[in-house]
Amino acid sequence: MKRIIAACIITLLICCGCGKAEDPAEYDLTTKDGIQAYTEAYFKDNAHAKIDKITINDDAGTGSGFILLVNLEYDRDDAPAVIGKQIKADSVAFAVDSQDLTEVNQLCLFWNIPQTGSEAKYQYKRVGNAFAEDDIVNPLAS
Repeated sequence: MKRIIAACIITLLICCGCGKAEDPAEYDLTTKDGIQAYTEAYFKDNAHAKIDKITINDDAGTGSGFILLVNLEYDRDDAPAVIGKQIKADSVAFAVDSQDLTEVNQLCLFWNIPQTGSEAKYQYKRVGNAFAEDDIVNPLAS
């Protein structure tokens, strides 16, 4: 059921032009610089989010690969319910579109939501060739 919902959200994003799926082949996704450039380009034209900070740490737990931490700010004045749904949609889309970041073992999006004074977190871990939800905290999600 979650996969169906994620597919519907991604389809909606593509149809609405709300998200931008960068071509991963344009970047060296095995290096921190390449992963950072891909992430910056991905969110560059996003109408809802702006990047505050990108941190890429070595994954000490596995001894190889990286952990990608992206701090974002929701950058539109929407109703709280709309913000919650859009943050979820943007987070899911980034996780799905970033499956080619094979050197990234964990991906975490931290959202600052100044309109409501709240924060949200979407954390994913690599499972095979994709990312799976690991820890979600979104007080605005319905």
